[in-house]
Amino acid sequence: MEFDYTILINFLLSMKWLWIIVIILLYNLINKVLNIFIKKLSLDSDNLIKNTQYKEDDIINHLDYIIKEALDEYILLNIKPKEIYYINTKMENMIIDYLSDEIPKRLSKTLITHLSFIYNNEYIGEFIGKHIYMIVLEYVLDYNMNSAPETKNNK
Repeated sequence: MEFDYTILINFLLSMKWLWIIVIILLYNLINKVLNIFIKKLSLDSDNLIKNTQYKEDDIINHLDYIIKEALDEYILLNIKPKEIYYINTKMENMIIDYLSDEIPKRLSKTLITHLSFIYNNEYIGEFIGKHIYMIVLEYVLDYNMNSAPETKNNK
């Protein structure tokens, strides 16, 4: 006696709505488990960030490093090739505008979170802007004092 597979196939095809329901239920279950797992990972990473101890100076120094790195990039690409010996106010403002656009792209969520532990959240943008301005001002003053071509006195 042979088993008739057509009976089984017809039975399974008649139950296709049941398969669809099973697939939907499995999809929802897997989706819920993945969402719980993602939330747990997010909470764990947030707790890790909050529980990591950094000195205020380390955080500020890291911010300064990011600003100076972007400033060096700008100077290398826009000032040095043109052999400019004096940075005027217009150029200084161009540098500040460039850094104001570039720095937020480079800041990590972790650094911003650590800054928010030290400073008020509403003040962080202004704080970063002041840091950019002070670093650019320091650079411009130093550049203007030290980069002018030397003039020799004929005595």
